[in-house]
Amino acid sequence: MIKMYILPFLAFQLFAGTGQDAQMRAKMAATSPEGLAAIEEAKRKAPEIHSSRSAKRLGDAVDDFINSKGQARIDPIGWSAVKNPQGRWTISFYFKDARRKYLEATWEYNQDTGVLFPSEFTNATKFWVRRSANKRP
Repeated sequence: MIKMYILPFLAFQLFAGTGQDAQMRAKMAATSPEGLAAIEEAKRKAPEIHSSRSAKRLGDAVDDFINSKGQARIDPIGWSAVKNPQGRWTISFYFKDARRKYLEATWEYNQDTGVLFPSEFTNATKFWVRRSANKRP
């Protein structure tokens, strides 16, 4: 009797992320060539939180998570970028965590000043690495 209740629950868990995956892939496909260039530029920047720079560039920190270098392993899905009305780029990185949960980390990138900062503090801050002298000059 218990098996009849567990099977639908497991099936729901298996297909729960399918809609999220499609939404993420649609956002990635909608990224313009200018947005793709902004993503590559942002990946070469060290994110800042309250004027404190990360010890690693964003791209390097993401690669460390992907390759499990002292971090919890993640499975990357991809990147997207949208220019907001203020002229900054909203850069998003889509991934699955170790529990196979779909997540999105988002940063704002100002090309004029070269500053990259998290626009949400749940997932984006996972890719910020502490260092001893991290004040911005």
